[in-house]
Amino acid sequence: MLLVLALTALGADVWSEPQPGVSLLERTTSAPAQRITAAYVDRCGSLNARATRYDERRQRTSAWGEDVGASVAINGAFFSYTDYDAVGYSVGEGEPWPTAWDHPDFTAIGFGSRGRARIWDPSDPLPPPFEDWWTQVVPGDPVLLRGGEVVHEPCYSHMCSRHPRTAVGLTDAGEVLLVTVDGRTAGASGMTRIELAELMRDLGATRALNFDGGGSTTLWVRGRGVVNVPSDGSERLVASHLGFVPGERVGCCERAPVDGASGLFADIPDGHWALPYAEALYTQGVTTGCQAEPRLFCPDCVLDRAHLGVLIARAADLEPSESRSFVDVASDIWYAGHLEALLEAEITSGCATDRYCPDRFATRFEAASFLVRAIGLPLEPPEGRFSDVTEAQAPLVEALERACVVSGCAEGRFCPDDEVSRAEAAKMIAVGLSIGEFAPCTEEEGSNRDSAPGGSDTEAESEGSDGPDVSDQDEDDDSHDGDSSSAEDDEDSARLDLTRSGCGCTSSPAPASWLALAIFGLLTGRRKETRH
Repeated sequence: MLLVLALTALGADVWSEPQPGVSLLERTTSAPAQRITAAYVDRCGSLNARATRYDERRQRTSAWGEDVGASVAINGAFFSYTDYDAVGYSVGEGEPWPTAWDHPDFTAIGFGSRGRARIWDPSDPLPPPFEDWWTQVVPGDPVLLRGGEVVHEPCYSHMCSRHPRTAVGLTDAGEVLLVTVDGRTAGASGMTRIELAELMRDLGATRALNFDGGGSTTLWVRGRGVVNVPSDGSERLVASHLGFVPGERVGCCERAPVDGASGLFADIPDGHWALPYAEALYTQGVTTGCQAEPRLFCPDCVLDRAHLGVLIARAADLEPSESRSFVDVASDIWYAGHLEALLEAEITSGCATDRYCPDRFATRFEAASFLVRAIGLPLEPPEGRFSDVTEAQAPLVEALERACVVSGCAEGRFCPDDEVSRAEAAKMIAVGLSIGEFAPCTEEEGSNRDSAPGGSDTEAESEGSDGPDVSDQDEDDDSHDGDSSSAEDDEDSARLDLTRSGCGCTSSPAPASWLALAIFGLLTGRRKETRH
């Protein structure tokens, strides 16, 4: 009897793949009557997140999706019905909305390069505007799921009654989940906030955020049109949207065994240049890899600053510190003591005043600057050995070259702003801090690239990572998403690194500073009217 009731409640699930990288679930239930539509978007494939620019606001979701060439799009933020300003911090194509204002109750989902995504909420220690690597940001309210758990907060407004709903979520499988729940009709009763959160969890999200619902709720798919049933009877003009546009392959880190791997790690084949360095770090307890069963190292995954710091702290035999100095590092998070030890040893001074930026992907220069201080190498006037490093970076990079820890990414180039892979970092740390028996200055000379004998700390352009390095940490945290471009010393900068080509990169201005936004919020600090 219970099984029959469960099947009745579940109703019909219809799956399709209307666009490459998009899986569509259309579900109807009878107890209660619900009409649910969910699009699973592979953020590691060839679809790139796209949010509405300020000059694109006040459009129907279908029209905006068509205009930007999206494969799938959903309505976004709550907004003022008089001027169509989004409620909360909004960024489209790297451009913050000029009218963006931050309300302490409002949260956001942000996307960067290489499939990176994060949902920020007021429980995070990071102040607005959340993450400076975000190039596409859509605000919402409230957070539905945090760490796979339903967020229970006091009700306000319409959140505890059933209405049409829109939500976005992130799964541990590297997907973005776009969901609409129809309502206000005989065949669709809508959901409360808690019911929506439970639905997002059941659909596989571990983090989820509520978007504007009611008559705004719209999910559009190219080739299918609007796939839900808006409660107004037709689409509503809305302020902002979230879509996914075909482009170059994102290439998030893939974790899987490979053929020909008989050593400690099932994803590093015999003869791979990084194998001895990775095994040396494992043998000395510096790393346990990126996965325990089967044991993987994830050589092509990009390290975030938190993991880079932990590996160097362990390799340098630094005891975790009980002090806490970084405002963006939670005091009880597993890596806090290691990062504090780096600060006390003057290996890092953080990315800005009182900040470490743990979720940003680390760059080759950041790895080099950490290592120079950890090793204690002397600095000398630069000789201009690398054409792509700044005057401030050159002494540190050339110190590592003199010690035969690195040789560059190409002839006369170091590629300082390229993200550093786990394989690159393994070589640099093992050789630089003498983890294992390596004599780099006696290796074969003549290479102009770190991927060959003579100072190998890179094999090829790294693929990036869409999640945490689970075996090198005590608990699963949020996705490790973020770029960093280097500045003088280890104040590695909060500038936004958007586009990369080969070994080089170009930088674009970051969104407005959190202080400017905070001042703007105080000047305009009112909850703008929204129409539900």
